[in-house]
Amino acid sequence: MTRVVLGTMRTSGNFNSLMVVDRDTHRAAEVVRMARKLNLDGLDTAPIYARTLAESDLGELCHDLPVWTKVGVDVRTPLPTLDYSLPTMAATLAESGRRLRRSSVDCVLVHNPPIEVFRTFDWPEMHRLLVQEGPARDLGVSVLDPSEIALVADVGTPLVTMVETAVLERHPELALRLRDAGHRLVLRSLFAGGRSIRTLPAERRAQAVTERLTALTATRARSTATPTGTPTWKERTTPPARWRGHRRVW
Repeated sequence: MTRVVLGTMRTSGNFNSLMVVDRDTHRAAEVVRMARKLNLDGLDTAPIYARTLAESDLGELCHDLPVWTKVGVDVRTPLPTLDYSLPTMAATLAESGRRLRRSSVDCVLVHNPPIEVFRTFDWPEMHRLLVQEGPARDLGVSVLDPSEIALVADVGTPLVTMVETAVLERHPELALRLRDAGHRLVLRSLFAGGRSIRTLPAERRAQAVTERLTALTATRARSTATPTGTPTWKERTTPPARWRGHRRVW
């Protein structure tokens, strides 16, 4: 099964490591409206996105769509701090839930942990704390480097695994390893932060989105065999205004 999720990294403003600039609640409302119109399968956010404002906007605007969020960055400090300790991740996830006005989130992802930190994780304990006893329905991790993807494949706890599309296109064998280990795959940056379609005429962008997703589906169908057959996706006739954070879930 293929699902399409839209990221919200810059829909509520842009956090430049010191302050939030380009604050725009109207843009956030438009993204939620388009997500509903296009029947997208959910929205992906994080406390660091617009320094909590993305989550707060979703809490105000969106109570019906599935939402993912992330842990690993503590925004309660004067400047955001990387903190992958279990107590801090549990505390920041609880705060995300309050901003999102939800008792649970569909997935929580550990956000880009450094490889040396990744090696220290107790995934069963993390699953117990954040999922079994916490507000998340599913646990995952976002990783950047091929060596980190290989580490995920060896984790015994099934994870939602978010990786860069460009990385997986260069190393398609890693998709097989993740699948064989029972992990679910999420492709992010399908459109290179929007750069790959920004230069196209507006009337060509919807077609470009369709072509990109179709090509990825065909690539995966050739390289993997799944019990459910070739994944599908719901065709979109008009892409949202910003495809920067577009994610694809397999």
